[in-house]
Amino acid sequence: ELEEWWEPARELGFVAMTAHPLVVDGQAVGAISFYFSDRQTVDEDVRSLLSTVAREMADAAEQVRK
Repeated sequence: ELEEWWEPARELGFVAMTAHPLVVDGQAVGAISFYFSDRQTVDEDVRSLLSTVAREMADAAEQVRK
C-alpha cells in the first residue's frame, strides 16, 4: 500500500512521487516508486523517463531469471 509509505516520505521532505509497474509478458511482477523533494521536478518528461526505467528494469529482471 502506498499510503503506508507516504507519511514517512513526507516527514523526510518529499512532496511528490510516481509509481511504475514492472511488467513482464503482460503481467505485473512488481513496482518501483520514485520520491521527489520538489514538485516541479515531476513533469511529463520525467514521468516518461521513469516509465522507461521501469520497463528496462523489468526486462533486466526477466533476463536474469532466465
